[in-house]
Amino acid sequence: MPRRSAFLDVVLRGAGPTLELLGAFAIGLLVVGVLSNLAYDLLVHPPVGVWAIVRALVAVAVLMAVAYFFYRLDRRRQRILRANVDETRLARPCAGLVWILGPGSFDHLMVALRHHQEHKGAQHCWLVMQRDNKDVLNAYTNLQQQVAEMEIRTLLHPQYLSDLDVRAGYEAVTTILEREVLELGLTPNQVVCDITGGTKPLTIGMVLASLANNSSLEYVETDRDEEGRPVPNTARVVAVDISFYLEQAARDQAGEGG
Repeated sequence: MPRRSAFLDVVLRGAGPTLELLGAFAIGLLVVGVLSNLAYDLLVHPPVGVWAIVRALVAVAVLMAVAYFFYRLDRRRQRILRANVDETRLARPCAGLVWILGPGSFDHLMVALRHHQEHKGAQHCWLVMQRDNKDVLNAYTNLQQQVAEMEIRTLLHPQYLSDLDVRAGYEAVTTILEREVLELGLTPNQVVCDITGGTKPLTIGMVLASLANNSSLEYVETDRDEEGRPVPNTARVVAVDISFYLEQAARDQAGEGG
């Protein structure tokens, strides 16, 4: 069903810049024209002969078959994701920060908060965290104490999760960006989602929610020595460039496009 729905979406509404999809869309317009003419004849000039109806339906079937051929030809192309990451480009200051809080150290979170506070940002920080996890709750309590001791003027907003999968992460961050951010008089593009912490499923959910709601992305990066150990005092908050695009390449050229 998803494949059939995608095909019908291409034929009836048009999608994508490729010649194959444009051809499928053009044929879709012809199909609509044939059916419209048939409906007009049935309503305005009845009775319409049986063979006229059959010819129209056969024409529709042939056109749809050709359109589906174009559609499948396009889908056999390989999609290549092109994206550049410049780790020297610091994240812009934002009024709000979304962070996945786990057990253990939250040093990187403090780096991110200080980065945004230096530019009069980070008035609010939403913490996506597991419900009823003692280690996570202890980390949250310690974070509250450290924020107060360091006089960081950030309001902490816990966002509790029962599950730790992609859907739970997506729904939690979507709730923050679509409801809670607006209730505080902010917009999603004034909020940054930090992907430094958290499990991979929750991070994926956060990224998807951020992209869907026009929020920016960042992470905390640290230089490392030859043995892979973090170099002290090199932590910085890096902006994630999300101006990526999809490039299509023929399957037989996949080896060249690598």
